[in-house]
Amino acid sequence: MMGITETIGAYALPVIVLIILVVAYFRGVNVFDAFVDGVRQGLPSLLRLLPVMIGLVTAVTVFRAGGAAQWISDALTPLAKFLGLSPDLIPLAVIKPISGSASATLAADIMKRVGPDSMVGIQTAILLGCGDTVMYVISVYLGSAGIKKLRYAMIPIIVSSAVVLLML
Repeated sequence: MMGITETIGAYALPVIVLIILVVAYFRGVNVFDAFVDGVRQGLPSLLRLLPVMIGLVTAVTVFRAGGAAQWISDALTPLAKFLGLSPDLIPLAVIKPISGSASATLAADIMKRVGPDSMVGIQTAILLGCGDTVMYVISVYLGSAGIKKLRYAMIPIIVSSAVVLLML
């Protein structure tokens, strides 16, 4: 038997699409033409972001496969212990600003190992939920806006990531 959240989750998207189609019908909107026009308008943004996203994926892959993430994690372990953080959180703190999917995988591994109700599990959930993927923000949000001078944008992004770590 499906619970209420599973039922809502299963039917939410089809109901929303149906509502859009019904409203469009009564307003006389040609849905297919509107969809094609939206894709046509969004295509330049996609073409502008594609090289940035390819570069980001390549950089993250090289960073992880080359061992840089593990090296940084090993170097920061004494500092984490001094600050009272579990060394288990350091790889997550290093990867989170770079790759959201890699950090989610790493967080799942931490949760399996220490349990979600442990202090480290709770800190893992906080770290995963409170920070943003810095490279994603830079490439997608700032890239789509055409911002070239990142100095003033980087300061609050880095400070917010550091605050999340300090608040644990």
